[in-house]
Amino acid sequence: MVMLTTEQFKNTAAYKNAILNIEEARQKKEILQSYPFKLFVEPTQRCDLNCIMCRPRRRMSKEDMPLELFRQIEKALFPYASEVDFFFTGEPAMAVNFQKMIETSAGYAFLPLVFTNAVNTKEEIIKMLVELGFFVNISLDAVTPALYERIRRGAQLSKVMANIDKYVALREKIKNPRFHIRIAVTCSPFNIDEILKIMEFIKERGINDIFLNNCDMAVFDRQFYLSTIAEKAYRIFTEAKAFADANRIRFSCQKMVGKLELEKNNNWDDFSLPIDNYAMPYLEKYNPYRGKCPYPWMETVIRTDGTVMSCCQGRIKMGKYSGGDFRPIWNNGKYRKLRKRRAYYRCGARWYRWYCNMACTSVHQPNPEP
Repeated sequence: MVMLTTEQFKNTAAYKNAILNIEEARQKKEILQSYPFKLFVEPTQRCDLNCIMCRPRRRMSKEDMPLELFRQIEKALFPYASEVDFFFTGEPAMAVNFQKMIETSAGYAFLPLVFTNAVNTKEEIIKMLVELGFFVNISLDAVTPALYERIRRGAQLSKVMANIDKYVALREKIKNPRFHIRIAVTCSPFNIDEILKIMEFIKERGINDIFLNNCDMAVFDRQFYLSTIAEKAYRIFTEAKAFADANRIRFSCQKMVGKLELEKNNNWDDFSLPIDNYAMPYLEKYNPYRGKCPYPWMETVIRTDGTVMSCCQGRIKMGKYSGGDFRPIWNNGKYRKLRKRRAYYRCGARWYRWYCNMACTSVHQPNPEP
């Protein structure tokens, strides 16, 4: 099993690709020699829940990604990737080929990630994720059962907590230093008062990473908007960060809450965690902010049927991948058009013009090297 430290990673093709990729983004090149260093692969669009903030129309296909297509993606892009997210929509652990997809991940240099609701995850999958050293993002929007189950329709909080405890127990038993848990909270007026309770919950379990996501997106009903309670949300985010700082919990949240701008919305550089020895610096540092978006250079999404999307936020179809070299899509007319725009958040995905201009998580711009 290959499990490279950050220093060892510098001797790989993936690292050389990342250096070139970031430099090409800096130069705003339209045709790239590098491959994307962040890759989203969607194992399935199916989900076992019907969450109130979800967009079901994004999950139209009932067919999981064929293993043959996945192997083509693996061959073409995995050797050059610094991070692979086995996720886009749906619950990835439901995919019929999910275990076969992830079992080969340890043979590459990238950091493997997955997002999961952790409701019905089989114990053998939990064990695999720990043994393979995955960065596991678990969605947890409340620790009050009635509220959680109102938001995550079809879920039982007791199951989620039991599975979180399984992850924690296996972490202590297997002691894989690359395995990492992050709790991801989708914040809205419904659960804003739960945030500090969730912080206490993860502290008790020795979970040292949390991400607070913002529900302010134009496709949602206004009742979801944090901007309707901006001052309260700003105060709670500030208190949550102070709690995280005091307890050495890695923290990040949206930079903007309505029209209020948090002075510091993360503590990524304030202390180190074991995961830092096995990963490049947070790729989230390259998130767009006020129109300066590197996504058209740095990442891509391949859906279950091979459809290639512009990025993890955009919904622009860039082409369809069925195998072989990825560059004909990566450098096609749609990608070149996207890269030549002066304000990159104006990508054509109508509501993302607002999202990428106001709500992303960082003010960082690409550095000379990762």
